[in-house]
Amino acid sequence: MSNLEVINLAVNSLTGTIPSSLYSLANSIRGLILPYNQLTGPLPTELGLLTNLHSLSLDTNLFTAMIPTEVGRLTLSMGILLHSLMLSGTIPSELALLTDMDSLNLHDSALTGTIPRWLGNMTSMQGLTLSGNSFTGTIPTELGLLTKM
Repeated sequence: MSNLEVINLAVNSLTGTIPSSLYSLANSIRGLILPYNQLTGPLPTELGLLTNLHSLSLDTNLFTAMIPTEVGRLTLSMGILLHSLMLSGTIPSELALLTDMDSLNLHDSALTGTIPRWLGNMTSMQGLTLSGNSFTGTIPTELGLLTKM
C-alpha cells in the first residue's frame, strides 16, 4: 500500500494521457491535481477507480469527449475542477451521487443540454461555476436550495 496521498503536477508542460499506473493508487490517493498542462485524450473512465479521491483538478488541459459517468463513484468532498477543457455532451446525472462535494467548476468546457435540477440537492455545495458553456432552457429553481453559497 502506498503512503502517497496527493499527486500535484500542476503548471508543467506535461503531454500525453494520464498513465494507467496511477489508478493502482486507488486505495491511498486523495488528490489528483494536474491542471495547466497539455494532457490529451478523453477523460479516462478509470478515474472512477480512485474512490477515495477528495479533490480532482484536471482543468486547463486538452482533454476531449464527455465527463465519464464513473466520476460519480468518487468521494470528492473538496470538488471537481474540469474547466477550460474541450468536452462535449451534458453534465452526467451520476454526479448527483457526490452529495458531499463542496464545489463544481465546469466553466468554458463546451458542455450542452440543460442545467440539471439535481444540482439543487447538493447541500454541501459552496461554489458552482457553469459559465461559458452552451446550456439551454431555464435556470432551475432548485439552485435556490444551495444555501451554503
